[in-house]
Amino acid sequence: MINCKNCGTEFRGKFCPQCGQAAEVGRLTKKYLVKDLLRLFGSTEKGKFFLMKELFRDPGAAARGYIKGERKKYYNPVQFYLYTTATILFVTYKLDLTSILLAGGSNEEIELNRRFIAFIFNYINAVEFIILPLFTFFTFLFFRVSGYNYSELFVLNTYSSAQRQVVSIVLMLIIFFVPDLLGFMSSISVLFNFSFLVWFYISFFDKMKKGSVIYRTVILVLIYYALIYLILYAVFLIFIMLD
Repeated sequence: MINCKNCGTEFRGKFCPQCGQAAEVGRLTKKYLVKDLLRLFGSTEKGKFFLMKELFRDPGAAARGYIKGERKKYYNPVQFYLYTTATILFVTYKLDLTSILLAGGSNEEIELNRRFIAFIFNYINAVEFIILPLFTFFTFLFFRVSGYNYSELFVLNTYSSAQRQVVSIVLMLIIFFVPDLLGFMSSISVLFNFSFLVWFYISFFDKMKKGSVIYRTVILVLIYYALIYLILYAVFLIFIMLD
């Protein structure tokens, strides 16, 4: 008899009769993630909204659950990340928030600062998408002691980035309807992104000492955002010179 890793049902055969998950669910590897990417739109699993709720309630448990084999229960991390990225790009385009960010420039210095903020706003998600594999590599180095491999930590960071994008979409809608809250919402966004990452990591690495996780995560987050803003600033300067 086999115990289903997704729902716990005992059964014989290749697939669970209760939830349909395969009997053999191996450890996450790069090969598995590539296969999941190729069949990206072939399955909706249990749904995005269930995953969003779980990632707010207990993010570490959700990520560990998917890694350990509950892959019918939790929405595919890569698919979820692509979905939130596409949504946030669509919302940015439709709401034309760049015009709000650029409004009010009274001199050259203020206008340049606002242009840089608007540039960050428009391209930060693209940069995060590009450096996600690199960020996961740093995560692997910092948390190698945890025993998780690169692919498993990629799932952790993909879920984390996607969930933070969900909150960003909500904040963007608030800015659209109440432009005067731009500065306040920007501060809330920075605070949430930092605190959510720390909370997610504490929840995920539950076998490690909390102080050690916090220390490693803070350094990791500083490296992460330093990389993002250095890339954005370099590209922005190139755009200005070519303008």
